[in-house]
Amino acid sequence: MSVRRLCLRCGTFNEASQGAALEACPSCGVVYARAVPQPQVANVPAPKPSLVTRAGWFGALIGGAAGLAQIIMTHAEAESAPQQAAGMAMALAYAVIPYCIARALAAIGKK
Repeated sequence: MSVRRLCLRCGTFNEASQGAALEACPSCGVVYARAVPQPQVANVPAPKPSLVTRAGWFGALIGGAAGLAQIIMTHAEAESAPQQAAGMAMALAYAVIPYCIARALAAIGKK
């Protein structure tokens, strides 16, 4: 008669022949006397974001694209350091402000 044991760490069933002691799992090496069951994680799908949240993230995507276009235009057309600084600040504003709004909408939607 064989002895069957379930490993609490890796979840495999292991068999030992009669007379042989099964002290440790051959798969992962855990000692059965010291094994602690691993918590089971539920495979629950994430909830679908609301229309407002998706619209906010779409706005952030558009803002990021506008910021990138502003960087390219500033790099190509600016003639002085103040113009470059103003163009880069505008590019940052195009990208960051919609992102902050999208984060706020996502946080409001979670409550």
